[in-house]
Amino acid sequence: TWIVMKSMFLCLLVAIVARNFRHAHVEKETSEKLQDGKVNDTTEASHLDTINLLLLVPLSALLTTFVLVELLQLLISPHSWLLELKSWLQLAILAASTVLVLAFWRVTFTREEVTRQVAAYLLPLGYYEFLHELGCHPRFSKYILLFKRISVKFVKYTSIYIGMVVMCAFSFSVMITRGETDEEKEDGLVTMILGTILMFIGEVGIPPLSNLLCTI
Repeated sequence: TWIVMKSMFLCLLVAIVARNFRHAHVEKETSEKLQDGKVNDTTEASHLDTINLLLLVPLSALLTTFVLVELLQLLISPHSWLLELKSWLQLAILAASTVLVLAFWRVTFTREEVTRQVAAYLLPLGYYEFLHELGCHPRFSKYILLFKRISVKFVKYTSIYIGMVVMCAFSFSVMITRGETDEEKEDGLVTMILGTILMFIGEVGIPPLSNLLCTI
């Protein structure tokens, strides 16, 4: 039952984020209408149509249930709750979900950029938590155990070999001379590191990373 509830929560979260943040031009047109004074209805401005309401109501109910369960576990055994790493993951997911749900309900007037960032970080965290919950079932435990082993090995080997990537990126920045046109570009060491990683994995072209660096 708990796995089914987590699955429903993840599906509702993906559906509401995809519906409201999939097309950037929709929000741009709405913001332009708000500036021109063409949209006066709060429901229309916040995209709270029938489908959004159908998604928000069960999502809010599941979120409230998860928050109450975490509070109950904290009250029963605070020491065990604080020492468990999964509890902190749950806390981050519940906090981000609460910010997102309150922003959709217009309880808090959160900026659209902040809401987008919260939704972007919440989706992979939510799926990671779903994998852990799915691994509690005996039939799917092998998948989460394999995922943990791969993750540990990936972090271990990456921590050793990341120095080679950084040194190569730093060498490229020293090797390539900057002209007058290149000085106008804001390409730092972080951009060079990301570009070097893309070259190592076989990418021919480097996508624009300015928006990614601004979010970081």
